[in-house]
Amino acid sequence: MKAATYQGKTKLEVKEVRAPIIHLIPELYLQIKHGVIDPTDIITHRLGLEQAKHGYSVFDNKEEDCIKVILKP
Repeated sequence: MKAATYQGKTKLEVKEVRAPIIHLIPELYLQIKHGVIDPTDIITHRLGLEQAKHGYSVFDNKEEDCIKVILKP
């Protein structure tokens, strides 16, 4: 753990958590392939590359009910 100062508070703990989902990828792929799951349901923003900065900001700040941003070339 690393201590940090955030808005006047000290000793803020920053934790990194990784979801061990790699073993689920084959099953998820099959469910998507067979139409059981529609991954496009989570796409809330489709933006051009020129709007990438806005897309990252909206996602990071949890604005505009953002779940997933897709950037198109």
